[in-house]
Amino acid sequence: MAWVKGFLKKTVAHLTETNKERVPEFKKGATEFVKWITDKEADRFGDFQFFCGTNFEIEASICFAYNKDGEAEPTFLFFMDALKANKY
Repeated sequence: MAWVKGFLKKTVAHLTETNKERVPEFKKGATEFVKWITDKEADRFGDFQFFCGTNFEIEASICFAYNKDGEAEPTFLFFMDALKANKY
């Protein structure tokens, strides 16, 4: 939860500058995702792996990975609004 607060604050500030109309939808989706992953009754948190960038910046985006219902290949989840596009 400590990571989420800093991350959401930084992402909302960035969206406010670049895409203000996206802020309410981002907040709603992020809140729903955090509630879903931390739901104590479903006990999902222990099923996740967390990946971060090489600089380990606490307010940077994190990639979430988990295996859906026994699938062999993991599913990766990202916050789309926190991704930086690199064009090659």
